[in-house]
Amino acid sequence: MKIILFLLLFVLSCAQPVFVDKTKLSPAITGDSVVALVESYVQNDGSGIPVAVKSRETCSGFGATDGNAIFLVTAKHCLDLKPGDKFRYEYTNGIGTEIAEVASFDGDVLFAIVNDKKLRPFEIDRTYEPRYLDLAISVSVPFQAVSYGRVVTSLGSNFYDTDQTIARGWSGSPVVNEDGNVWGVVSMCKVTRDKGNDDCDPSYAVVSMIY
Repeated sequence: MKIILFLLLFVLSCAQPVFVDKTKLSPAITGDSVVALVESYVQNDGSGIPVAVKSRETCSGFGATDGNAIFLVTAKHCLDLKPGDKFRYEYTNGIGTEIAEVASFDGDVLFAIVNDKKLRPFEIDRTYEPRYLDLAISVSVPFQAVSYGRVVTSLGSNFYDTDQTIARGWSGSPVVNEDGNVWGVVSMCKVTRDKGNDDCDPSYAVVSMIY
């Protein structure tokens, strides 16, 4: 079984300012809903002898509900797991360690079953259909940032192009609309290789829609 730790951090900064009623985003702004996936690894001293167990942040994850159940949601590619596999997540104060179980996948969206009354979920709006220039806001815990953008176009297969500016490691972040409801998960960015680095191109983020 692969073990993944989740750290809860506060969202503090933002990019691409767009007017929005932040009271509708209280789960993200207060840090009650968005968590960070943290991968554990063994550090050695170069001789192959383990020295300590360390961790590094990889992606974001978040609580979400459709009114019937609460899920922990992230991008499928963030976790090399299959349905039925279990993983652990915890808050920064070390209290409330919980076990989540991978339930299903839909596109690049991973749903995990949780029984955590402390996790404050976003509302999933399954009736929402993204339209050109609709507001798209994503929250990244590893980067402690919020990116504001707009829907640009549908890419097919429940993927949408938005003009949010993100960075590598932003995957799994929730994408909410102007009503504060979550409708997608940050899936990928565009990288122009001839720039000489692997940084994401600005104003381009692909979102996998939650159905």
